[in-house]
Amino acid sequence: PFVERGHMKSRSLPWISRYMQASEKTIKTCTTDGYTDNYRERRQYAQTGYYAALGNYWTFGDQALQARKLFQVAQEAQPNGIFPAYGPLIEEDYMVILDSNFLWIRSLHNYLLYSGDYESARALLPTALNLLSLVETFTNDDGLIDSPPYAYWLDHARNDRRGANLALNGHYIGALEDTARLLDWLGVAGADKYQSAADRARNSIQASFFNAEKGLFADALINGEQSDQFSEHAQAMALALRIATGEQAESVTRQLLADDEPDFIRRANGMFMVTPAMSYFLHKGLAEYGHVDESMALFKRRFDHMLETGPNGTFWEEWWLRGSGRSGQMGLLDRTRSDAQTESAFAPALFAEYLLGVQATHPGMKELLIRRSDSEIRDIEASFPTPQGPVGIRWVLDGDKGTLDLNIPEGINTSIDTSSLVSRGRPKISVNGEEVETPGKYMVVREGIHHITFESR
Repeated sequence: PFVERGHMKSRSLPWISRYMQASEKTIKTCTTDGYTDNYRERRQYAQTGYYAALGNYWTFGDQALQARKLFQVAQEAQPNGIFPAYGPLIEEDYMVILDSNFLWIRSLHNYLLYSGDYESARALLPTALNLLSLVETFTNDDGLIDSPPYAYWLDHARNDRRGANLALNGHYIGALEDTARLLDWLGVAGADKYQSAADRARNSIQASFFNAEKGLFADALINGEQSDQFSEHAQAMALALRIATGEQAESVTRQLLADDEPDFIRRANGMFMVTPAMSYFLHKGLAEYGHVDESMALFKRRFDHMLETGPNGTFWEEWWLRGSGRSGQMGLLDRTRSDAQTESAFAPALFAEYLLGVQATHPGMKELLIRRSDSEIRDIEASFPTPQGPVGIRWVLDGDKGTLDLNIPEGINTSIDTSSLVSRGRPKISVNGEEVETPGKYMVVREGIHHITFESR
């Protein structure tokens, strides 16, 4: 059974607690003896586990469910390296979703990062490498997956799936980079190969997919020609994977944040909107380029109606309960969309990284990086589970000064990005009442309870 082991709240932004609780309720509603996508299908999709764990690691801290998913899906792998969208199989319906395969690899990376279970990661690494060996044969001269022999999903919205699709290749780049880190963490040679492949694909997208006239990334490149279709999916991946140059990102973010009145299908400028699953990458991408407050405001505008009085207080599969983002048809009578979908329960990870300012950087969460959020948030506090024990953190902020309270268990080293604490110059920092000098950009804080104050010099 799930036990709540983490929380996050803010007096100035009370909606954070509401979204944390809704994420927990969504995960609990959809989970049996494994992560399933919703209570209707009850399938343990590989991509479902990726998104569900983004919520779970910061709330319940459950590691076993992710390990179960990783092994059970891998056990269905074919000799060539491909595996089905979900496992274990119950019928002869071996359905491949290529992006689901990539999110399995990304789940393995996150599992080792949050659990520190090296034994399972070593056992599953050959499955990841076998899959990537196969996928390499799908790539073109630019290092991009081009017209693959397997279908891919992305989410429920329309997208140009011809040729080399940007969003799919974004998932591929993420899987390549996560594999490189896995190899480094496990002490296995070969990380450079995967990082080089990721860099090559990233550079190809940056050079060939950006449409200067539209100021957006095209959905796909078909026989060297840009697609005439544009989506939030493409922009999300260009930002979340740090593909866009500063100039490209400025144009993209301006259009993503335009104050139009979307119908949840298509934006005023013609971009097709993401549905909830790909929303994680959209909001992460906006935050990566410094638009944290705007990203959170957009997030709330799109998800708030799911939590209004009447529905179940869980996150839905699509933006409506009776409608499809793929066809744009409303009022479907044959069945409703799910009103509890684990692919929509990613909020805790988004809040942890961009509002709380915490990133795990070493397996087992033995090393944490803490930086002040780029947002205008005035206060936030949280406790979150780690294999070493719970970590407590509390920020109180007032312009270029503030306090940071930490409760760090034994076995965790914490690095504070001191350059993030004040907007200009070097901060004046005191730890437990004593002023300290930081030798570089980072200040290391080890186990114990620490009260840190800072202000601009």
